[in-house]
Amino acid sequence: MLLRYRATHRWTSWAVLETGRRSLYAQRLYKGFLMHTNNNIRSDLWLKRMAWLGIPLALVCVLSLWAGQWLGSGGLGRVFILTLPPVLVIGFAYNIRYLLLVQRARRASSRS
Repeated sequence: MLLRYRATHRWTSWAVLETGRRSLYAQRLYKGFLMHTNNNIRSDLWLKRMAWLGIPLALVCVLSLWAGQWLGSGGLGRVFILTLPPVLVIGFAYNIRYLLLVQRARRASSRS
């Protein structure tokens, strides 16, 4: 009964079999959609800026944590504590921006 409910429920709008798997046609459609939208989304200026700033800052953050523990240095622990909040904010902002762009692309593709 649960499998039939999942097959008819709105959130499984793909051609779902009663086993819960997507049909091969639906999988290809979804893959094509992702490949098409990823090219447009990854060219977003703000995502590039956040990645350009966030990745090196995250590396500094993690390396200072490891080196501070390994060397027993309090100064590197402070570097970790100072770099952690910006890394988290940039990471969350990147994820939210990415999801908003994906949602926008889905709406645009469903309208056309």
